[in-house]
Amino acid sequence: SRAQDEGRPPGKSRSAMENFVAFRGRKPTLDALMRHSGMQGTPLKQTVPAVGLTASLASLAASAFISATLFPGASEAVLTAVLANFREAWPAALLTAAAANTLGAMTTYAVGRLIPQKKLPQKALTRLQHYGSPLLILSWLPVVGDALSLAAGWLKLNVWAALFWTALGKFLRYGVITLIFFGVWPQ
Repeated sequence: SRAQDEGRPPGKSRSAMENFVAFRGRKPTLDALMRHSGMQGTPLKQTVPAVGLTASLASLAASAFISATLFPGASEAVLTAVLANFREAWPAALLTAAAANTLGAMTTYAVGRLIPQKKLPQKALTRLQHYGSPLLILSWLPVVGDALSLAAGWLKLNVWAALFWTALGKFLRYGVITLIFFGVWPQ
């Protein structure tokens, strides 16, 4: 048997490292992995931050999207973590947070359009009917913002106006958070 040929007792298996060395004749190296992945000649210090930024922005997008729906989230904390680790990428972080949060709010708007024409919370409806889509600039507010987006969909307010005012409010919100993070805005 192969185990006896290699000096192992029958039934005893080798570790993954032993198998790799037996097959390749050497231990694995990071250079070989980089070459096999098509990153030969790219210093690891330049590769890891790019991957880290991409993953950080994806996490920020997910958090911002969820935060704008009827589920709670912590997109402000994720934004500040991204800004702390990738200061030079603040425009990408700001746009990612604002766009994903807007998309989440517009998802809530779409859910509102699907609700049969029955009763919704009267306070939000009255204000929204009086002020219209510009009131959606406040859709960034916790709890109230979700109700505004839902009610705007239920009232079937113009989708483009709703998108504009929602996006403006979200961009201003994350812009202020970014300015506070960099110490430009008084705290």
